[in-house]
Amino acid sequence: MLIGKIFIVTGTGKYFKNVEFDPENNLGIIKIAKDGTTAELLWGYSDGGKFTSELPAHLMSHMARLKVNPENRVILHCHPTYTLAMNYVHELDEKKFTHTLWETCTECMVVFPDGVGVLPWMLCGTNEIGEATAKKMEEFRLVVWGLHGLYGAGKDIDEAFGLVETVEKAAQLYMISAHLPRINTITDDQLREIAEGFGVNYKKDFLN
Repeated sequence: MLIGKIFIVTGTGKYFKNVEFDPENNLGIIKIAKDGTTAELLWGYSDGGKFTSELPAHLMSHMARLKVNPENRVILHCHPTYTLAMNYVHELDEKKFTHTLWETCTECMVVFPDGVGVLPWMLCGTNEIGEATAKKMEEFRLVVWGLHGLYGAGKDIDEAFGLVETVEKAAQLYMISAHLPRINTITDDQLREIAEGFGVNYKKDFLN
């Protein structure tokens, strides 16, 4: 499925914030070879570096998402602060995690009605976590790597960033209010109303 396809991939040990100032050093453009197991560097990694160690996980997720939606061409992996903080104080259960995000911020039901997949902590850079993430990506566009980070898939960079930013905004709201008595919340009936009003197909079994 990926043979001949071209990807822009961040380099290992590189910081995304530096891409703007030196893209040729911090990014690489690779083409998946005909054997399907190797890649040709077309441009980038000017200091002799190489692609991120999590490339196998990224490519597995690409294959999974492209089967579900051929327009999901971008896989973004990041480490959003409040989403990670939430990992330490909230159950790592995808139904409960998703429900908390949905009820925290109105736009969440609209932006990711398909919910958030959640994996337990796993060693990064391995085939095991890549396979587990790809399996989740068959069902979700967002996958939490427990105590590590977040994966998002979209048709372009803007959509992938938008997904991640929406999760992070809701996680921030949760983290700054979770220790306080809750007086108000978005109810399940209101979540259903949002879904109906915006015409989104949501995971109905993720509501209580």
